[in-house]
Amino acid sequence: MKKLLIVLLATFCLLVGNVQAAEDLPEVTDHEKVHIYLFYWDECNHCHDFLTYFSKNYKEEYEPYFDIIAFEVKTKDNGDFTDEVRDKLKVEETGVPLIVYGDKFQVGFGEDGSEFIDAALELYQDDDYEDVVAQVLDKTEKEVAQESLSEAITRMGIDTSAMPSESNDDEDHGSDTVAIVVILAVLIAGVGGLFFLARKK
Repeated sequence: MKKLLIVLLATFCLLVGNVQAAEDLPEVTDHEKVHIYLFYWDECNHCHDFLTYFSKNYKEEYEPYFDIIAFEVKTKDNGDFTDEVRDKLKVEETGVPLIVYGDKFQVGFGEDGSEFIDAALELYQDDDYEDVVAQVLDKTEKEVAQESLSEAITRMGIDTSAMPSESNDDEDHGSDTVAIVVILAVLIAGVGGLFFLARKK
């Protein structure tokens, strides 16, 4: 009986831990969505790594907070626009990927993009958020072509089977929440029943 009680309590703790992890995201407000901009070249290995990372790690839960907009720099207009962004941000390096978020940037990419996710979630909560790329885009006379994350991933030939759907399906989120609440209620009722039975003996 004690073993069953321990198993139920351990399961309850795991579920509560998972619910708490989901609550680490900031509250959705009327703050504008943050954009992470990727300036890339379709033959660049580090660009491929960035897109591969986000094909596996960009989750639907992030959609209210930030998205990824990509600019392939091979065309003249996109290349010139990239130079305008570099000038505005005072970027001295000329390589790609150039990753811009707010008024910050990074040239190059390692293996882990979690720092960009964390930065985007922080910027979402920052009332002084400044989207430098959007400012340059508003002023440019170039015919700039931009792509969504999934379009850039497709261009690079990355397997998208692991990529979450870009559609925001509120029903899925609702059913996840209902399932968690039902499981928690059953566990609580089970633990209460065990205590009741233990007292009777």
